[in-house]
Parts: sequence; C-alpha cells; structure tokens
Amino acid sequence: METFTFQFSVPASVMVVSILLENDYKDLTDAADVALWTAYLDRPKARAGIRITDGGAVRNGEWFAETPLLPLDRPLYFLALGYDEGLLTAQSEAIPFMIGKPLPQPGDACPSVREGAFCSEGSALFCIEGKCRTPCFSDEDCFSDDTLRCLPLGVYEVSARVCG
Repeated sequence: METFTFQFSVPASVMVVSILLENDYKDLTDAADVALWTAYLDRPKARAGIRITDGGAVRNGEWFAETPLLPLDRPLYFLALGYDEGLLTAQSEAIPFMIGKPLPQPGDACPSVREGAFCSEGSALFCIEGKCRTPCFSDEDCFSDDTLRCLPLGVYEVSARVCG
C-alpha cells in the first residue's frame, strides 16, 4: 500500500480538518455527507502534513476509524478547512488528484479522445490536434513554455482560448 501525504501551511492556533471528496464542491454545507475520508490535526505545526492513514473513512456522513479503500482512476479532491475556536477561518481550494492513472499534463498525447473534448474525466485540458492543451485567459497562463501564447478564441473548435 502506498502512502499519500498532503502538506499545507497553517497558523499554529488553527485546528485543521482535511476532507477527500469525489466532486469539487463549492458549497460545503453537505461536505460531511459526500466525503470519502476525513482527518484532523489539533494545533498542527506551521507546516503540516497528513497521511491517509491518519484519518478515517466517511460513509453517509458517519466517520469510521478505518482507512478507506479510495477509488482508482477517477478524480478526487483534497480540501483543508481551518477552524479557530470552533469557527471556520480558512479553506483551501479543492485540489484535484487521482490514484492510479495520472491526470494528463499539457503536451501529452490524446489519440483516443475526440477533438475539442477534455483530455480525460476530471481534466481541464482540451485535446487539440492530438495534444492536451491548457485553457487560458492571457499569455501569463501559458507559463510552462515561454514560446506558448494564449491563442484568440476561435482558432480551434473549443469554447475557450488555449495555449498554443
């Protein structure tokens, strides 16, 4: 069994609750009902790390003291919530990751994907001319290669500008 560790920085006075989700939830009022796993650090160090084995499985909103079998080859999301004296004071963005097959990277080949479709489930990259391309708003979004520029809308048959 591989060990997965999530690292983050928080003030020492904050308790951190970490959650794994199957969807990128913006409204966390039902996060406990849809979580797969959760763990907490009571007063962590400024730079904290938490392993899957530090937490427990969540099923239908109930916490269990067992390490869950996480789904393979589909997107999952890690979320850290910070609480100070019982009040939610910090929340990370939902960070996508996948166990098993990795998410495609910019420039990866996508031969079995329809032109203009996402490179894979959970990926924000578009498959264009057989390569995964990053959506962008400006040239600064195309930081992985100085020769790439954010192309104007309409250069390719997709509903967004992409690096090219």
